[in-house]
Amino acid sequence: MNRLFFTAAFMKCRIRCFLFTLFILAVFAYVSASSFWQAPEAEVSLRIDHLAPPMAILPQANAPRIGSINSFRIAFEILARDDYYDNLLQTSDVQGFRLELRHPRELYLVFSSNEILLSNSFSTAEWHSIEIHFDESKGLSVTLDGKFVFHRTTNDLSRHDLSFDELIAGTGFNRKRTLQGEIKDFFFEAEYKPITKTSQAVKVVSAVAAALSLIGLLWRRPLGAKLPDRAWGRWLAPLLTACPVLVYQLSYFNAFYPVTEGWFSAYAHLINLGDAPYRDFELLIPPAYPYSVAFLQDLFGSSIIALRTVGVALMCGISIALFFILQFGFNRYIAAITATYGTIYYQSGNAFINYDYTQVVTFFMLSGAALLIGYAKTLFSPNRAPEKLRLMCFFAGTMLALAVLTKHSNATVCTATLGVGMLLVMARAGDFSSRLKEIAAGCLGFASPLLIILITLWYQDTLPLFFAQVLSDAAAAKGGAAGILSNAPRSFYRGLSADLIFDLFEHSGKVLLATCLVGCIVLSLERILYRRQIRFHWSDWYPHHTSRNTLTVNLALTSATMLVMCVWVERSGLCHDCFKFVNIDTWVQGDSIPASILLTAFGIVVSLPIFMYRPSSTSAFWLVVSTFGIGLAWGNGTSAGFSEVGAFLGVSLAVGAALSVGRGLSLPSLISLALIVSASDYLIDKKYTRPYDWWGVSTASVRGTSCGATSGVLEGMCVPSDTLSRIEDITSSIVSNSSPEDAVYIYPHTPIFYLLSNRRPYHGAVVSWPDFMSMRAALSVTSDLLSSPPKVLVVAELAPGVLEAHERLFRNGAPSPQRAILAAIEALKNDDIVEKILNISDVNGLTISVYRLKHTIDGRHIPIESRGRD
Repeated sequence: MNRLFFTAAFMKCRIRCFLFTLFILAVFAYVSASSFWQAPEAEVSLRIDHLAPPMAILPQANAPRIGSINSFRIAFEILARDDYYDNLLQTSDVQGFRLELRHPRELYLVFSSNEILLSNSFSTAEWHSIEIHFDESKGLSVTLDGKFVFHRTTNDLSRHDLSFDELIAGTGFNRKRTLQGEIKDFFFEAEYKPITKTSQAVKVVSAVAAALSLIGLLWRRPLGAKLPDRAWGRWLAPLLTACPVLVYQLSYFNAFYPVTEGWFSAYAHLINLGDAPYRDFELLIPPAYPYSVAFLQDLFGSSIIALRTVGVALMCGISIALFFILQFGFNRYIAAITATYGTIYYQSGNAFINYDYTQVVTFFMLSGAALLIGYAKTLFSPNRAPEKLRLMCFFAGTMLALAVLTKHSNATVCTATLGVGMLLVMARAGDFSSRLKEIAAGCLGFASPLLIILITLWYQDTLPLFFAQVLSDAAAAKGGAAGILSNAPRSFYRGLSADLIFDLFEHSGKVLLATCLVGCIVLSLERILYRRQIRFHWSDWYPHHTSRNTLTVNLALTSATMLVMCVWVERSGLCHDCFKFVNIDTWVQGDSIPASILLTAFGIVVSLPIFMYRPSSTSAFWLVVSTFGIGLAWGNGTSAGFSEVGAFLGVSLAVGAALSVGRGLSLPSLISLALIVSASDYLIDKKYTRPYDWWGVSTASVRGTSCGATSGVLEGMCVPSDTLSRIEDITSSIVSNSSPEDAVYIYPHTPIFYLLSNRRPYHGAVVSWPDFMSMRAALSVTSDLLSSPPKVLVVAELAPGVLEAHERLFRNGAPSPQRAILAAIEALKNDDIVEKILNISDVNGLTISVYRLKHTIDGRHIPIESRGRD
């Protein structure tokens, strides 16, 4: 008998090992199909003399679908009659690129999720020549009327299977309105690697094999079913959360470097030199984060890699803190999976740096919220210890205070909304004397870090300057306190949510029809197979008691199936035209932001009356977590607009709910997992392709980048050789034209050169970014530039529209004081007081010029040999 048992166990183990091996091989075959089964390179070209309305579609009958682009060039002349949202040119692929003319006379280049302003004065009723050139090794460049207007080192386009068999020229906005104008001398050529039928077949077979092997692995234990609740399980789930995040971070944390990184490294360097914030240099945020970076620099040196390493641990901490929040509402292992995806989604923002103060604020807010949510659930449990509740409130207050001391605008709004939810819970819990003691404990915890910082500032005699800069100056730089609080809700309800609701209405018919059809098919198959459950062991998939959940399960199953199909088909390149109405980037990342905010708002609307009518730990969880989600989105919107940083909690709640719907059922859980894996694959691929892209500053893909030999501050970072040589040239120019005692001025957002050149900032102006510099400081710098200019000026040319965008966001269109600084620099050039000694383009997309002092204001000439020395 024992022999038979061990034989059966051995056979079962062999089968599972075989299925696991098959799954790994299938995934590898799917990923490598395009590389191993690729056709030889081919070329295609097209020339058309003249195109006139109505819109012209350029068929490429002699060109098969392009799978991987090596290079292409498009050149034509265009005459536009008006500027009412016309697309001058576009590919048929929704992830492709287009040239778009908008009112008032603004010409944009749009590719992937990027919108680049090429010209803000594109004249109509005139002929213009446009040339677009892409090379896989050099990047994308645009020439307008013979003038170079844009260049970026990117392979975004080469990673999309663009369809040039339907290149559209002269189409109106969304193809609903024809271009009012003409196109002539149109020329198109491309080098590409066609997609082979073999690679498509391998992808299909490997995807099916991976799905079947995973089903076999999960056959006897439905995913999401109740797992053994052993003591080690309490630590296994957080470990399952942190490990994937750790691996993901280690895969790219030092694989890119933008030249705009290092703001707080420069602040921390000044602190370690003995300077005091607010007195020796301006700082518009509380001092906790700069002092923390200064402490890390004191321990590990000024290298960026040390901060990035700390950032890896910080991201693992964020994932664990998110897990502890989600475990109060979901199964422990569902919470682990959901927290992992939520953290991956959190990192998908365009300007993510893992140790930035935004991540520190998020960690402290999540930690404080986890303690308060645990406190809220404990209030309605039979076993509660008063001392434990007070400790939870005390440490929650401490975490929230640390968040406020890191970035006060974000954290204050989030803390206030979270506090409203907690007050509602405590008011309904009764026993007001105990609640008052717990509130007092929370206030004590909140006040402790604040008092430490305030006493330190008082001792340094900078307390009045702290209040002036952090409160009044910081608010004025972002348009005033009222504008800070109202801009985010106004832009959401007038913009993001309106666009999302419009898209839902536009495609609701297609979605409902497909849902009904697939739902009927699923129900029919379920009836047939359910009758044969003894033979097929169908009870492992759909237990007997699931009839009451049939509608919910099948709707979730259908929706998840459709999303998985969309993501996988689009990513594999099997069919470009199957889901033309679906923009995967919008579904996975774009629309998820307003959708998550609406979800948390809906959670408040539903949970509040339920909780007030019949309070319970479940309704308390949903009320507090929903108010916290609104606070995260609103707080983040006060400084950086709505982004993944404010939406990740709502996305995590939605994913956790999707997994919980099918808990105990293998097939719905499997499809939900496939959706999570597909979306994670998309977000990770997008991050690898474009790890950083912020106001015209972008870095190359982390794949295949040739890293230069870095040292000093940049040691351990992967900086492309050409970019590194440009950074070294700029640093050398600063060093050779100034002495260590001289202060140099670097405008507006590349203070890393202060550290690289070992020079102090002019007038204490470390950063001159529009919303990170007060009007008072900007006007003071302007005056000093005109009266006593520094020996060296380093000026980065901003992309078109950057200042205008900040003026619209924070100043209602009024000119920013940065324009006065630019005017002062221009006056120094015109008066021959400074001379340009270096001009370098494409430093992460920036053009940076270095000027040295040629004459003093009184006209005295400065000899070359005395302009700089070490």
